Amino acid sequence: MTAPTALDIDNFLPMLDQEFKLPLEQGGILLRLTEVAPYQRKGGFRGGRDPFHLIFQGPLELPLQQGTYLLSAEGDFEHAIFLVPVGREETAMIYQAVFN
Repeated sequence: MTAPTALDIDNFLPMLDQEFKLPLEQGGILLRLTEVAPYQRKGGFRGGRDPFHLIFQGPLELPLQQGTYLLSAEGDFEHAIFLVPVGREETAMIYQAVFN
């Protein structure tokens, strides 16, 4: 597993609209990556990678708490990612991950 600091926006752009598996004690759920975008900040950041954020959609029936989750996807992708619930739509919970 690659350290989160090694991930950048280019790792996620090809996975837009892809499903990620998230194992849970109750079985597991699928999250769909619906947005990959640079994270804009006035004045920018010094050093490190360019900040970006991800938006995932998940099922309404099993909302996740804020926390770090192991996500896996096709192509041998497996990483622990910190997710924050940021909203709810009619058919999905919305989660954000920010990398700065």
